[in-house]
Amino acid sequence: MSHHSKLDEVHLTSEDLIRQKKRKRMAKMSPEKRRKFIQYERRHNEKDGNLIYCDYCDVFISSKPRVWNAHRSSRRHMDNFEAYYAMVAGVEPLLLREINEKVQRARNRSQVAVNIGQGITVGHKEVTVKVGNNVVYNPSGDAQK
Repeated sequence: MSHHSKLDEVHLTSEDLIRQKKRKRMAKMSPEKRRKFIQYERRHNEKDGNLIYCDYCDVFISSKPRVWNAHRSSRRHMDNFEAYYAMVAGVEPLLLREINEKVQRARNRSQVAVNIGQGITVGHKEVTVKVGNNVVYNPSGDAQK
């Protein structure tokens, strides 16, 4: 007569086994390591498309543009952004110099494009619009009949 435990009778799917192993692995971790592991998983989880991870603030933000833009312009984000690059400047001055040079080159290219008439500040061609009884409006503001 064999003695079977309840666990022997339960047939676990492969997903359940993976989940069990993961729980056991996480139980062995320190709370800080567990928190970082969960953050890493969430950051790299493509199914969780409604959240965006902010590396500077170490938080998840809704992917709605209004919420994300509000976070990016918040005082907390700006402080964390400045603190991050201050830390990078102390640790990796060459990397920071390279980033600054790339930004400056991009600004220069943009300014050159504006100066030669290819930038975003160049207006559209003049367009006239007929409204109602043959009244024509043109961009200069003159109304003609």
